[in-house]
Amino acid sequence: INAISFIAEIANYEEIPFPANCAFETEGEVIFIDYEKFKEEFLYKKEIAMLFIKSLSQKIIYLEKFINSS
Repeated sequence: INAISFIAEIANYEEIPFPANCAFETEGEVIFIDYEKFKEEFLYKKEIAMLFIKSLSQKIIYLEKFINSS
């Protein structure tokens, strides 16, 4: 499985707010997701969980590199 970068993995698993804002640099669309349905149908599936773990692992690696370069 290739690593994919997600946003707010920890907030999703811990069910805590993820305060953020954003702006599109190109044309785009915002969608709202029914979290309970998302959790039931995706978060607890092993394939999706593995993608989240890989994304978190990649972020930890980037953080370690940043800390070591400081």
